[in-house]
Amino acid sequence: MRNRLVNYDLLRIAAAYLIVLLHLSVPYVCQAPESFQAYVQWEYAIALSAFSRIGVPVFIMLSGLFLLHPRKELPIYAIFTKYLPKIVFIFIVWSFFYAFAEQDFYRQLWASGFDFRYCWEQIDSSFFWGSVWRGYYHMWYLYMLAGLYLITPFVRILANHATNQQLCYFLSLCIGITFITKFNDDLWKLAPLSEILNALSLAFVLGYVGYFLAGYFLDKRFSMPSYSDTEEMVSPLNNTPDWKVHLYRPFIKLREGLYYLDKGAIFIYLLGAVAFIFLVSRTIQLNPMFGFRTPELILFSNYSPTVFLMSFAVFTFTAKFKNISFPSMIRNLANKLSKHMLFVYMIHPFIITEMRKTVFLSGSTFAFSLLFDALVVFLISLGISIVLRQPYQAACLLKKATKRNAVKNKPPESS
Repeated sequence: MRNRLVNYDLLRIAAAYLIVLLHLSVPYVCQAPESFQAYVQWEYAIALSAFSRIGVPVFIMLSGLFLLHPRKELPIYAIFTKYLPKIVFIFIVWSFFYAFAEQDFYRQLWASGFDFRYCWEQIDSSFFWGSVWRGYYHMWYLYMLAGLYLITPFVRILANHATNQQLCYFLSLCIGITFITKFNDDLWKLAPLSEILNALSLAFVLGYVGYFLAGYFLDKRFSMPSYSDTEEMVSPLNNTPDWKVHLYRPFIKLREGLYYLDKGAIFIYLLGAVAFIFLVSRTIQLNPMFGFRTPELILFSNYSPTVFLMSFAVFTFTAKFKNISFPSMIRNLANKLSKHMLFVYMIHPFIITEMRKTVFLSGSTFAFSLLFDALVVFLISLGISIVLRQPYQAACLLKKATKRNAVKNKPPESS
């Protein structure tokens, strides 16, 4: 797993952008339109927001892809000495950052000439420490990821020893039980059903473990084989006159494309497309014009089968490009930028909040302006990450150079 998989680097970048789009679209879709024109734009925004819901699930699936792979060495002690401490450190740093931001600390610090003591005395301590403990609204992801790390050793056994049929059954169970449980808690409120679900005690398949396992399974099942590695796909242009090469080449390309068609993948694509259409149309149907104050967006939940199927479809499509040879410029760019996506995820809510105080995000009534606004926020967040990461990268390079010099100058051992 040491070689970078460009297709998944690109998917990680796209997922981070979709999460920015999601958080920008939430205020837009959660307010009732006041006119026919506004309602039409609201419908467009619903479609954009619906597709952006796959961002977080894709992040989780990418984590599952790399952590559950059999070539990945992951002893139990590494969970507690490497992965969980990293999550705790990230949570503490960003939790304090946003706790200060919620108190408008940074603006006051600037206005007071960096009088830290004075600004600290102006803070509501009870609210501040509560914010530190809870984290900002998007930091639930770190809590969830820590929980997945704790069960990773057991999910690895399931991923690496179960058959495809068993994995499909487990994923179906995850989707079904999660959907029924969460929708009953939030929407249906059926007491007998709650009692039955509690008695079944199927907590292991609840929540995000389905996404976590699906990342590894979909890559294993649908990664496109290399065309040149199969005997039957040896180019029929060998020993062919040059004038026939140009004539036959389009047909060979067509044959190659047909070879890569996968009925299972096509089925998942169709399910994802149907899920997206149903999600958008049903949400619009549940929220008729002038018929709501607060829209009903229950199908937008990460626990909804529609989001599961959409995420699976996009991930499967990306897996098909695993063995594609991308241009070197795209490989290098994707490799470098993908390392910044966690920072982009962590800082973008702050950028959105600050930009909404300016003319840059002034609440346009044009739904597709969300795409441009999301790009602006994404690029600003990425730029900050690149700048702040420079000292860290320089320190890493210095450490490697020092280590190489130490090994090079080490005196030979006496015999």
